Amino acid sequence: MKYLLLGMGKSNHSVARYFLSQGIDFVIYDDVSNKNPINIDEIDVVIKSPGVRNEHFLLKKAKKIICDLELFYRVNKNKTFITITGSNGKTTTVTLLKHLIDDIDLGGNVGVPLFDFTESDKDILIEASSFMLEHVDRFKSKYNVILNLYNTHLEYHKTYRNYLRSKLNLIKNSSADDFIIYNYDDKLLRRLVNIYEGIKIPFSREEKVGIHLEKNDIVYQGKKIASIKDISLIGKHNIENVLAAIAIILYYRGNIGKLSQFIGVEFRLEYCGKLGDLDVYNDSKSTNFKALYNALLSFNDTEVILIAGGKSQNCNFQIFNNLRTIKRCYFYGENRLEMHNFFSKKAYASYTYETLDEVFANLNTKDAKILLFSPGSLSFDQFSSYEERGKYFNKILSRYQ
Repeated sequence: MKYLLLGMGKSNHSVARYFLSQGIDFVIYDDVSNKNPINIDEIDVVIKSPGVRNEHFLLKKAKKIICDLELFYRVNKNKTFITITGSNGKTTTVTLLKHLIDDIDLGGNVGVPLFDFTESDKDILIEASSFMLEHVDRFKSKYNVILNLYNTHLEYHKTYRNYLRSKLNLIKNSSADDFIIYNYDDKLLRRLVNIYEGIKIPFSREEKVGIHLEKNDIVYQGKKIASIKDISLIGKHNIENVLAAIAIILYYRGNIGKLSQFIGVEFRLEYCGKLGDLDVYNDSKSTNFKALYNALLSFNDTEVILIAGGKSQNCNFQIFNNLRTIKRCYFYGENRLEMHNFFSKKAYASYTYETLDEVFANLNTKDAKILLFSPGSLSFDQFSSYEERGKYFNKILSRYQ
């Protein structure tokens, strides 16, 4: 068996270390750092890095394409897998679960490669992106969470149908005794999960089904589990993430009593102090319009100055039609004119600049209470990741505080 590691990001670097330790035959190809000549006919399995597009010339005649998630499952079947996916909220949910569950590993799209845990005997929490799930074959997880479905990453997946197929690959191999925990309020998801085998556990903010809200209480099977007063996270969308996490705790293990100690995730509606009279929030992890919408909705009762923008992608602006509390918009980056054209027509004061530095140099902080940095866009026009973007925002902010 001979493997090709296609693309050498964090995940495939970790796979390479594992292969070397096991004496497994493999070669490497990376478009930037390692353009080795490859005879694809000699390759049995291509392990595709999540960032490599499907149009890559080495994939056209590949016999078998998988990613590190599939391979990790094949060599770690003794572990219990808890896998979280969804268009938004994945990192918050897995980080919360890591806080609530003692003695468990956390890897995947959250930033730590799965193959860093091959020598661990602990169970594992996995944040799974659509890119990781796209080439699932045998992979199955005991506990599966689908938080929501929103038409994002279409610049990669091309169609919403392709995107949905990738997300639902999480549960395509589910057995009757595997758990499928899903957002009942997402009507499309509610319908789709019924196709798959497994123990269905819905959660809902809006309906009294599964794990749900009754006034300020989180309730399951007629019993109060926790109170939303215990949740320090901002935004109604984060209540959904908490409900999903509680489902895992109820059927796996963990300490719900630690819920009130959880303060959130870096760069996800993270409070950054004051700028004059403004409370500043860094939501750099907002990489699509749904995340931006949720962030704005979190401050729907107060006046907001918004900084947004980044790499252009195929998104539907109509999601913002009913928002009324934006005082001023400052757009930067590749899609700044697209965003300005829409928001200015909604009667918001809107300004465009090429960079974040220029935004801060021209920022009017008057007559508002919140300064929200929520790009609603991918970072790759000016930054290597949302983390780099978030750190850069904080760096500039510190100059003005």
